[in-house]
Amino acid sequence: MKKFIGLILGAGLCASINTYATTNLTIQVFNNTDTACHLEKKHLIHGFEDWSNIGDTLLPQESQEIILLESSFYGPDIELSYSCGENKTVSFELQQDYYYKSLPPENHPTILSLLSKGLTLTPAFFDKTPGIANMIISNKSS
Repeated sequence: MKKFIGLILGAGLCASINTYATTNLTIQVFNNTDTACHLEKKHLIHGFEDWSNIGDTLLPQESQEIILLESSFYGPDIELSYSCGENKTVSFELQQDYYYKSLPPENHPTILSLLSKGLTLTPAFFDKTPGIANMIISNKSS
């Protein structure tokens, strides 16, 4: 009987570890400009912040990361806005489906909105790995 209970508990632990990888959303924001970018808005719409090194300033050629977890009924959803120099702004909202609504677990992030003035925002690696969004802020080409 003890072996049977141990097998059940071990199976549950393995399932929760695998589920964690598909229920979180890791967002990495890269500043590919020649000026510092300032975080103007960080609005968590759904989910919980698990870990973050997002500060008020993102220096040139550096990155910041935030890891979000889904809530009880919704996938992670966040809006971020940056200003990078005079009259240069970028705002975007990223959302990922709730894990149980998207079986099999291929939780790819989705950009729900994107507003840009004087800057370009390039999403990278969206289709490669579920739960990861790399966002690259660059100066708009002339």
